[in-house]
Amino acid sequence: MTLQARLSELISAIGEDIANLRTTRGTMAALTTTEKTNLVGALNELKAGLDALEAGSGAIDDNATSDATTWSSGKIATSIEAAIAALLDDAPEALDTLRELAEALEGQEGVVNGLLTSIGHRLRFDAPQALDAAEKAQGNANLGSLSLLQSGNPETDLVALYNTAKG
Repeated sequence: MTLQARLSELISAIGEDIANLRTTRGTMAALTTTEKTNLVGALNELKAGLDALEAGSGAIDDNATSDATTWSSGKIATSIEAAIAALLDDAPEALDTLRELAEALEGQEGVVNGLLTSIGHRLRFDAPQALDAAEKAQGNANLGSLSLLQSGNPETDLVALYNTAKG
């Protein structure tokens, strides 16, 4: 199936959803707020709850992770320190910064040249690249992307398809 066909299917599905939303905008009774008759009232109820949290109504809980609480600054700092330690993974002190790693690589031309050769055989995203047909096909396969032939007609009027689909 071409990209054009897939986009046409997507546009039809979006159009059907929009048509359904126009007729069934949701039921206010399904709100979990006390206010169920007015959307603005329900939003104001939520804002009042958030204001109470912001005012410090016991929203710190170092024993649980939830959407309604936060950790204390001490617990946050401890967690950050643990993440840094895990990132360093017991690296020796002489190699635990980027500068130390760069200095360790100095004088290692063979290793560096091997890395540069490896990097040179990678698909670039920051600059144009001259690739032969086989390299382009392999790049598309590795990225899971479509070739120009597989993507369909880029001149297709997608807005017209969308307007037709939404009725």
